[in-house]
Amino acid sequence: MKTSIGQIRRADLTKAAYYVMLEHGLEGTTVARVGEKAGMSHGIVNYHFKNKMELIHAVVKYANRLIGDKVTG
Repeated sequence: MKTSIGQIRRADLTKAAYYVMLEHGLEGTTVARVGEKAGMSHGIVNYHFKNKMELIHAVVKYANRLIGDKVTG
């Protein structure tokens, strides 16, 4: 199965948002900071995620996967 560029970008933005959230907390996490951390414009973040809540949901899923990998690995 091929991975689309959109899926790759969403994954990169999710990972960047995870690290921004670790550094700045939930309230300090902005679309601009996520874009900067990912090396992309904030417009790309808005293109791939409808709103900040959708991005946060993706970050929570990502964090849960990391925890699951640590527990099972």
